[in-house]
This record gives sequence, C-alpha cells and structure tokens, in this order.
Amino acid sequence: MIKEAISELESKGVVVERVYAGHFMTSLDMAGVSLSIMQMDDTRRRCLDIDTTAFAFPKKVESNSFVTGNKRVGQPEIEPCVPKNLAGKVSNIGVDISQENKSLMVSAIRSACEALINAESFLNDLDKSAGDNDCGSTLKTGSQGILDLLDSVLHMTPYAMFVSMATSIESSIGGASGALYGLLFTAAAAPLKDDCDESGWVRALGSAITAISKYGGAEPGDRTMLDPLHAAYTVLESASKEGESALKDAFGNAVKAAEDSAKTTANMKAKAGRASYVNQDLLTQPDPGATAVSLWMRAAYDVISGKK
Repeated sequence: MIKEAISELESKGVVVERVYAGHFMTSLDMAGVSLSIMQMDDTRRRCLDIDTTAFAFPKKVESNSFVTGNKRVGQPEIEPCVPKNLAGKVSNIGVDISQENKSLMVSAIRSACEALINAESFLNDLDKSAGDNDCGSTLKTGSQGILDLLDSVLHMTPYAMFVSMATSIESSIGGASGALYGLLFTAAAAPLKDDCDESGWVRALGSAITAISKYGGAEPGDRTMLDPLHAAYTVLESASKEGESALKDAFGNAVKAAEDSAKTTANMKAKAGRASYVNQDLLTQPDPGATAVSLWMRAAYDVISGKK
C-alpha cells in the first residue's frame, strides 16, 4: 500500500522525501488507513529529527526504501497542491429559500458557532476523564473556520451552505471531531438539495445520524454525540407523522430532548470512541461530544424561534 501511495503522489509531480508508516493510535474506534501529507522545510525537518521518548513516533524512513531508482532527498521543494473551490461549484445547486430565510439561517449558524467557542473550557473539562482534554478547543477551531466563511454563503442554497461547512470542517480540524462533523454536514446536505421545508430538515438530520453511525461505528445509547441527535430526531419524526403544523411546534421539544439526552450520558456506559477504553467509574460527567451537540442545537433554535 505504501508503494502505491508513493507512486500515485510521484505521478502527480510530488517529490516524496520521507515516509513514516506503521500502526498508530486513533480516536476513531474503527479499522482504516490514514494518509497525511506535509510540505517539508528546514524547520520541520529539524523538528522531525529531534530525539523523542514518544513511544509511537516512528523512525525516519527515506522514500527510496520503498521505490527504487528515484533520488528524492535534496531535490527542490514544490508548492503544495491547492484544493479546488468545491463550494464555488455547488453554490446554486439545490432548491433555494428566500433571502430573509437565508439570513436567518446564517444567523442561527453563527449563534451555534459562538456557543461552541464560548464553551471551550467547559467542554475541555468534560473531556479530561475520557479524552485528550481538547474537545472544546477542537470544536472552537472548527467553529471559527465556519464563521470565517459565513459572509460568503449568503447567496448559496442550503445544500451548498452545508457542503461549504463540511469542506471547512474537514480542512480546519482533524481527529474524530473533524471526520464526524464532516460526515454530519455532508450527509445532511443531500436531502436539502430537493426539500428545504420542515420535513426536509428532519430528513437531513436523519441522514446525518445514519452516516455518523455507519462510518463512526456508534449507535444511539453508546454515550456519544449520536445520543442527543437521535433524541431530537425521534421527536421530530414522530411529529412529522401528524402533519406540518405539528412538526413546526415540535422543534422546541426536539431541542429539549437533545439537552436531556446529553445530560443522561453521564450515567451511560461508553460503548464507542475513546471513552469506551476508560475505566467506567471515571465517567461521571456528561459526554463532551453529546454536550456540544445540545449547546449548538439550543443556540441555533433560539435564533430561529426568535428567542435570541
């Protein structure tokens, strides 16, 4: 697999100077392969060569150990590849909504991001016992990335807005949070291409839950961000069967259900993610990922409902 990766990169003109390969730790409780690419310079090269006692950090491997016949070390560096502007390509795809509703939607997203930014220390504290103590900091970085693009999405369809946010999240934060929120926005976007009524938003939430469960390996009840998402969806799905009027009134109840579910995770046994490897006696606080969902959901709803 390493040979194929190097060959593919070199076929695109990338000079592969070093390769670090092996079994590393991951915050996602699932099997898979991760490939990270970094442009080298003297500072990074010097830092990588410094001795460390970190047991998982690998020794340097020159790429010509895997692919013979090409001299790589010492060759001039090339400019990194720049991702294409995906958001610009999809800005007009999907059904549209009024400019007034777009402004309301952007305001709700802004409020959700600000809520996560303000909760950085709180979420980090919740993450101490079961994670890296960085849940709040990670989501703050992702939220700041979304805030930076909000002014540019006012002309976009809801589908395009969600695709843009997925792209922003995936490029600004890593680890489980980046992967899962990237999935959330990408999966939620699909139903919004054809329907932006209340029923479309319910289907968007259901699509996001399905994607996170499928690729993240968790289920409702596993003490993860899925719990509040699923609690909200259950309320909305039930109301949708009673008609549009009942569904409109159900969004407030859905947010309350999400908040209650997030609090309940304090008493749940962790069955997925890093918390599942921690002594359960130490898990006395609500799950930080679930709590984050309840925070941004409440902040967004308060704007849409006119309470904020």
